[in-house]
Amino acid sequence: MSDKDKFIAAELTERLEDMIPRLQGFREEIDSLIVEIKMLTAGHGPKSSRYVVGVIERVVTEHFGVKMAELRSKKMNRELTHPRQVFSVLVKKFTKLSYADAGAYVNRDHATVMHSQRVINNARDTGDPLWWEYQECQSKVQSIIDELIIKEAQK
Repeated sequence: MSDKDKFIAAELTERLEDMIPRLQGFREEIDSLIVEIKMLTAGHGPKSSRYVVGVIERVVTEHFGVKMAELRSKKMNRELTHPRQVFSVLVKKFTKLSYADAGAYVNRDHATVMHSQRVINNARDTGDPLWWEYQECQSKVQSIIDELIIKEAQK
């Protein structure tokens, strides 16, 4: 081995030795991600679409004081359209479901979910109270999912 090769090998060894403690610091985060990936590929647990939709359903129905059957109904009054819009936008945000699949949970089509996103974004831009309702529900859903992922990772 030439002197140049020895120098390069020593330099690389030193760099690798410096990196090892930093990499070990990521161990806990990597373990958590591995658990999350396993749950996703298994199709259950806090990140599966079915599970997340159930969490969203519970949060939205409790927050607005409505039943899921009412959200699935054909009624168009504001007391139901706003929770329905919040529900469908949250389903789209927290899952990888298509617009059509997200809308199917409330007996609506893809265009309704897209319209709901525009309504929520407009509420944000105009300061409409609907935006704050959406934010509160989103925060609750995120907290529940995060808590469940942490519990799952600790098993």
